[in-house]
Amino acid sequence: MEPLQAATSQGLAVIVARHERKSGASVGDSGRGSSAFTGAVDIVLALRRRENDTSNLRTLLGLSRFDETPDEMAIEWDGSTFISHGETASPLTARAGQTILRVLPTEDEVPVSVPELADSLRLPKSTVNDALHEMEAQGLVARQGKGVRGDPLRWYRVTSDAGSAQSGVESSAA
Repeated sequence: MEPLQAATSQGLAVIVARHERKSGASVGDSGRGSSAFTGAVDIVLALRRRENDTSNLRTLLGLSRFDETPDEMAIEWDGSTFISHGETASPLTARAGQTILRVLPTEDEVPVSVPELADSLRLPKSTVNDALHEMEAQGLVARQGKGVRGDPLRWYRVTSDAGSAQSGVESSAA
């Protein structure tokens, strides 16, 4: 790492590219080789293809010493360049929302937590969480629990007007 640190101390920007290990891992632990690289740099980025997604959408994950670096960003390859879809990963969130609605239990069944959904669907927790909050605002899902240890937020699919009222969204039927 000394040659790289010497270069940065002279004001040079240094980019190191590495392959991810086959087993995957979090952004900071996914690179092959020494973990010294991750500890010595200011920003770690991982470009990942979505599981079972044949589109040109990719997820750019970030780990940084700087607050300005987004944790997750949706980007799309248009054949010559990547187009940013923003930090909220809205195209991914919308797709995740459709998948979540198919598997989410109804209000008559046992609701599920974000980690349970993320694990079963093999999606990032942040994407599942964003999708659930967007669908809650639309009155499609509701939650129960306080969101604290011992009483996590648990989600279910709304199938009636009563469920919409529970989620804090007014019913449009008057």
